[in-house]
Amino acid sequence: MQPDAMKRISVIVCTRNRSAQLETALSSFESCAVPEGWEAELVVVDNGSTDDTAAIAGRKPARGSFRITVVREPRPGLSCARNAGIRQATGEIIAFTDDDCQAQADWITSLVRAFGLYPDVDSVFGRVEATSGAAAGRTVAVKTETRGRDYRYPDMPGRIGHGNNMAFRRQALEKAGPFDEALGAGGPLRAAEDLDMAYRILRGGGQVRYEPSCVILHAPRETEAQVRATHWRNAVGMGACYGKHALHGDLFAAKCLFWMMAGLPASADREAKWLYFWGLPAGVAKRSLHDMKASFGRAQ
Repeated sequence: MQPDAMKRISVIVCTRNRSAQLETALSSFESCAVPEGWEAELVVVDNGSTDDTAAIAGRKPARGSFRITVVREPRPGLSCARNAGIRQATGEIIAFTDDDCQAQADWITSLVRAFGLYPDVDSVFGRVEATSGAAAGRTVAVKTETRGRDYRYPDMPGRIGHGNNMAFRRQALEKAGPFDEALGAGGPLRAAEDLDMAYRILRGGGQVRYEPSCVILHAPRETEAQVRATHWRNAVGMGACYGKHALHGDLFAAKCLFWMMAGLPASADREAKWLYFWGLPAGVAKRSLHDMKASFGRAQ
């Protein structure tokens, strides 16, 4: 790590075969301010793309105040890509957004301010708004609450925020360990690597903050079928996340899963409700099978 790492923030963007969206995401950093006394780096992780992602990512050595580093991670899965980005990152604060998102001009400034104002916070999740013109009912992974909140164990982490707008102190990631590479988009258990990281930080005695001043814009899904598929992946991933901890004797994870299931009847989205009703237990079962296979493989 460089001597001035305490004054550096690293932003990791993981991508796979979405070069057009990636160009929009990277362009948003050209107007993204960096606070005085800080420098910023942008780490783009190409997770085995076969389109022109490599050319888009490497087109410019910098975007605004951000110098760019491109990392190639051939192993499929968002968690694999996130972990590759962390290994490359040099900042004391490590932030994540997605290739279908746009950073607002004060996003970095707001993140740095939040970590400064709340020195006991290990992680900050920010507000996620839909891009303008988003079709009603096709927005996913958004969180628009305007009131901040601090989370500590035994708060349940399921509603803190989303992985398209999250940041961590490096020490917190080092303590918690890498992202679970079975979880996350493109992995065998589909999603919820962000939930799992927040859970592990809270369970380890850390503190997580939802800070609405840190704003990212997220593109909606293009079709209703994509919305349903996203809900299903998220349900399976969340079940797999809580299931992992519950199956290893963590009763608090079992409680989180129970309260998620118990809260489903109050959901206004009838279709999503049923996807989660079946997806959460399916995720627990998939996690159990995955862990048994992994244990069997290690025993060979």
